[in-house]
Amino acid sequence: MAKCPVCNAKKGKRVCLLHETPICTTCCGDIRQRDTCAACGYYRDETCFRKYHELPAFTPSEMDGSRLLQRWSDTVESAFVAWDHLHGKVDDAIALAALERLFDKFHYGDSTCPPSHTLSAILMEIADDIMQNNKDNPVAPDMFLKALGAIYQSVRRRTRSGREYMNFIHEHVGASRCGHYYDRIAHIAHPPGQAVS
Repeated sequence: MAKCPVCNAKKGKRVCLLHETPICTTCCGDIRQRDTCAACGYYRDETCFRKYHELPAFTPSEMDGSRLLQRWSDTVESAFVAWDHLHGKVDDAIALAALERLFDKFHYGDSTCPPSHTLSAILMEIADDIMQNNKDNPVAPDMFLKALGAIYQSVRRRTRSGREYMNFIHEHVGASRCGHYYDRIAHIAHPPGQAVS
């Protein structure tokens, strides 16, 4: 095997789309870019390595001790339940993925928006309303993100790879606490056979 043309030290093991020749795994990781490497089988977007479970989060006792935090949590969790009632089963993995899309936008600053017929899109509307439409009492984005972090941790604590978290919020939160979002969720039309998470 020939030496890597980038570092000229290790053996080239992966054919590089940029260099059109085998390069070593270290250089592959160091020089990859989304624009040029997205088609490569070795490319992994940085979102694959995000540690959502390590983001700041309120503790359960902090959530329990604040009516405001409870109201935010109830709205988000009630939207999960309403979506589950109206558009089919939401398991715990879908709830986690939808929360991760919120972190992608509001914590990591991603600009991509989910399709309007998805649960993630509804949660983005809720987040936007909570953070931007409280003109009399503005909400600090990091405070809302910590509340989302608490919900994320709650899903992770309860799930056993099924619907344990969803069953819990069906019993303790219900679908009515998401207010006018219930009607919005009820009127969403999505293409037949297309995923709605």
